[in-house]
Amino acid sequence: MMKMNAKRGLLTLLAVLVVVTMLIGGCVPEQKGAPAGKPAEQKGALEIEVIDSGEPISGAEVWVWEKEKFGGNPQWTQATGQDGITFFSLPVAMYVVSLSPSKYYSSSEEAIQNVIYFEIKTGGETVERTLKLPETFEQPDEATFKEYFSDMGLGKMSAGGKLPQDLQRNANIFAPGDQICIYGTVIREVQISTLIYDLRSKKPVGKKQAYAKPLSKGGFAGCSPADLSAGKYEYKIYVGDVLIAIFPFEVR
Repeated sequence: MMKMNAKRGLLTLLAVLVVVTMLIGGCVPEQKGAPAGKPAEQKGALEIEVIDSGEPISGAEVWVWEKEKFGGNPQWTQATGQDGITFFSLPVAMYVVSLSPSKYYSSSEEAIQNVIYFEIKTGGETVERTLKLPETFEQPDEATFKEYFSDMGLGKMSAGGKLPQDLQRNANIFAPGDQICIYGTVIREVQISTLIYDLRSKKPVGKKQAYAKPLSKGGFAGCSPADLSAGKYEYKIYVGDVLIAIFPFEVR
């Protein structure tokens, strides 16, 4: 009986030693039936080139949505590099890609006409697409703007109104007889000129008009009658021949 108890004690001690050794060495065997790890998400790539008259455009803002989420805020946005190209790493799915609608198109209809649908079907796949700037599109020079202005906006004032008390800021809808105004803050004296562009005819309305005198440092505002027929337009502002701002607006 004593030999039997001794044998059992020895076996128990050996079992404990084996478990301790395995724990210390990190050798606990994997239990059968343990849940497997979640498989890695399959991804592909989208390569977008933006061109204008066949030339690559750097700094162009590209928006991407999953097809089911198209119409809201973009899920991915990137600007093109010096070579006019930008890359997106995207999961396998259906997508919609466009230039920034608010920046490059004058209406939602025009933006929708210029979107591209595509599908990444397998992991590792690269889809290549090309986007073209609208024919009427001119990209304002941000560096020149910041050299002379800290802010600028489009406003309106009824006929007979007086600045600055009657100025309505951030306007984009005008009625015949309203005055179109621009306002902002100058940080360095500058001479500007303005041009109104008709988006329907794809032509300027008249010629570029220079301000009568340079704008001095500080706040400014200036207005002129909106003698325009109903339609959609752009109000463009230049320093010399450099475009520095575009404000879309409509006359109803």
